[in-house]
Amino acid sequence: MKHTEVFMQLVNKILRLYRDNNLHAGDVLPKDKLSGLIQALPLEEKAQLRDSWHVLIGNGILQDGDPRGPILTVKGEQLVYNEE
Repeated sequence: MKHTEVFMQLVNKILRLYRDNNLHAGDVLPKDKLSGLIQALPLEEKAQLRDSWHVLIGNGILQDGDPRGPILTVKGEQLVYNEE
């Protein structure tokens, strides 16, 4: 699988966690949910995790820094719920 395909699959999996947990702008994704996803990732995707995370934070889709976990932004909510 191409680097770009793996990268996009991982970004979509992270965003799907917010949708699957019915989280919206301003909501925090508990760290245990994110950790569960990370542990279940194939090795190929784990290698892309850091880059995917930086894209989500850098583009204002997620906000980092809350000790409870990453926060979905308004921009992120639009992407999560219009992605289908």
